Amino acid sequence: MSVNKENMRLFVAALRSGEYEQGRYRLTTIQADSVQHCCLGVACEVALRHGVQMEIGVAPVPGHPGLTKRVYNAQSLFLPLAVQQWLGVDNDNLMIHGESASTLNDDSHWTFSEIAEGIVKTYELEGEPE
Repeated sequence: MSVNKENMRLFVAALRSGEYEQGRYRLTTIQADSVQHCCLGVACEVALRHGVQMEIGVAPVPGHPGLTKRVYNAQSLFLPLAVQQWLGVDNDNLMIHGESASTLNDDSHWTFSEIAEGIVKTYELEGEPE
């Protein structure tokens, strides 16, 4: 599968936009006063906005009263197949510089800007329109 650079640029633009609050350990976490996304959750939201059909649900987060998670095609931790196909990747955990996006987001605490820059370099989007 070859990377869809146009869709990858839409994803990068969303990460850089400041529109999404960064969260960890789930694609999307919903609290009473906020919605947080890991970088892969941002990819899911951008794909939805651009017409990718997915079944969306909400489920409680076990052991965390008051927290719920958004579920995309039964996935709450990694990219659902529909988003993988939209991005043109064959992995449910986007690779950046040989490291998984979820590790960079959750464990290494990279900002969305750092992740976006890593995607640009990894998928050779430099010098192309964003």
